[in-house]
Amino acid sequence: EISLGLVGSEMCIRDSYMNKRHTFGKMYMEVWKDGELLRTLPAGKRAGINFVEMPTSIDKPRAAPSKNRTALIGSLYGPNLEAGNYQVKLVKGKTTYDTAFELSYDPDSPYTVKDRQVQRNHTMKLYDMTERLAYLYHVLDEVQQKSKAVDGLKKKTLQRMEVFQKALADAKNRISSQEGDYYVNESEQLHEQISDLYRQISSFPGRPSSSQIDQSALLEGALKKLDTTIEQLLQVDLVEINKWLVKAKQEAINYSSVEEFMQSEKKGSQSGSGQLRLTGREMYYHVLKSPLGLGAFQQWR
Repeated sequence: EISLGLVGSEMCIRDSYMNKRHTFGKMYMEVWKDGELLRTLPAGKRAGINFVEMPTSIDKPRAAPSKNRTALIGSLYGPNLEAGNYQVKLVKGKTTYDTAFELSYDPDSPYTVKDRQVQRNHTMKLYDMTERLAYLYHVLDEVQQKSKAVDGLKKKTLQRMEVFQKALADAKNRISSQEGDYYVNESEQLHEQISDLYRQISSFPGRPSSSQIDQSALLEGALKKLDTTIEQLLQVDLVEINKWLVKAKQEAINYSSVEEFMQSEKKGSQSGSGQLRLTGREMYYHVLKSPLGLGAFQQWR
């Protein structure tokens, strides 16, 4: 028997009642939506009633490093799971038990389904933009470090390499702010702007304001321009650099694919999103868990 219930921001799944403890063979739970595996959760194996908790949000976005507090806060939490039907599979050895559940919006909420869908569309667009910038930063940093490790180059080739390295550093600086002290001296680049807007839109369940929608479009355009600049560096300039390196009997510089980056980069917090309303001791519990302290938590809320 599999039953479901909500506890705060967590979904509590009563996965089974077992007469005795499960000892041999794998036992786990899968959550699916529209044919896509969302989560694999450890199932309870003890005798009696077992419960499994599942966050009602997706993983936080992968993000480029930043010394801006607002940008850090913006990428601490993932968006809520989408409303709709989900399938649950309890796998116990060679036997699979199936059930389903539906996540739906509060019928007494003042926000319409249409407004919520607009909110989610913009949230996920900014989520994807954040992860795209994380990948671009990773690649630029990877190529930069590998280029600095090359030695024994002739003067002309070395000069070309130094120009290329400066272009890589400039592109990284356009992505994310690496200056500041996490307190007063803070600056922002494209990543910080996207992260802050993501925080604003994802933490409010209603329709984004017109200015937020306009800003989202502007940031999307800025990302496309930056993407073009970086593509020139990687697809043209790096190709030339590699020709010189091969000619000098040096190893060519390569970099990770999107798929390799997504697989290797660890996901972060499974915490619920900023749409939660926290009161009393629960609020202070989350404040204590925050590495950025009370001020950062109050800003996020």
